[in-house]
Amino acid sequence: MPDARYPPTRKIGIQTRSLTGTMPDSNRYESSLEADFMVLVRNDPDFLSFNAQPVAVPMTRPDGRPARPYKPDGLVQWKSGRKPWLVEIKYRKDCSGQWRVLRRKFRASSDFAVARGWLFRVFSEDRIRGPRLQNLQFLEEYGRRRARPTMEGLVRDVIASGKTTPFDVMAEIASQGASSADALPSLWRLIARREIQI
Repeated sequence: MPDARYPPTRKIGIQTRSLTGTMPDSNRYESSLEADFMVLVRNDPDFLSFNAQPVAVPMTRPDGRPARPYKPDGLVQWKSGRKPWLVEIKYRKDCSGQWRVLRRKFRASSDFAVARGWLFRVFSEDRIRGPRLQNLQFLEEYGRRRARPTMEGLVRDVIASGKTTPFDVMAEIASQGASSADALPSLWRLIARREIQI
């Protein structure tokens, strides 16, 4: 859920040249990479809030004259109180050829963040996309499903008996005469909702 102290510095509207949309927590994104990053941080157990484009970083031109402020993509805050992350999410290809301009923006953003007790981080697809994101995207759909108390109780009982892998849990359920195909969505739902750790 966004932190009301950091409303967006500009409206993220509908684009025809890039993917835009709204996450379940009402945050807007301007690319599929930003949406993927939000999936990752939202599923971190320490996650508190994400605010899209929360600040305008003052910028100057090389000659010292004022320039248009830079608006990083988001601010991630954590429950544990660790330093918030002011983040920029960029495809690697968008950085090549623009490095001179981006380096000034990133340096100004880092200084801006440090002055507030934050950290500035840049994330590209090689740090966002991978097996962890794929697993979280797979589980998210199950996390939205309606609870099936009987099946979920059976899954919990089998896990409490010491079965520790999804395969072993489903094999034990099948050995008890229940359908593992019926129980598997309940296992994924419990994992997605962090009621079972994996």
